[in-house]
Amino acid sequence: MASLSALIQNKKANLALECLTDCTLIEVNWESFMELAKTNPEIGIFYRKVLEERFVRFELSNIQLATMTATERYVELRKRCPDIEKQVSQLNIASFIGITPVQLSRIRKKLFST
Repeated sequence: MASLSALIQNKKANLALECLTDCTLIEVNWESFMELAKTNPEIGIFYRKVLEERFVRFELSNIQLATMTATERYVELRKRCPDIEKQVSQLNIASFIGITPVQLSRIRKKLFST
C-alpha cells in the first residue's frame, strides 16, 4: 500500500497507512520495480492488473460515498467482511465508511435492535 500519485510524482506522500490486523508486507523499491516492469512483460502485466483492480475499488468507493447512505455503506461492508467487528475497532469501521463513531453506534442500534 502506497500513495501511487506520490510515487509517480516522486513526492512525499500526504497519507499514512496503518495495519489493523496481522498481515504480510512486501517492500519494493519503486524505481527498480518500474524498470523491471519495462523489461519483463510478466511484471508489466502484473503491474497493469494491480492498477486496474485498485482503480475499480477506488471508483466503487467514491460511488458508494456519493450515492449510498451511511447505513447502506455499513451493511455493504458487513457483507464483504462479516467478521469485521471482531477484527477492528468501531472507530476504524466508522472512519472507513466516512462517519463518526456516534453515527455508527446509532446505525448499529437501529439495525440490531429489531
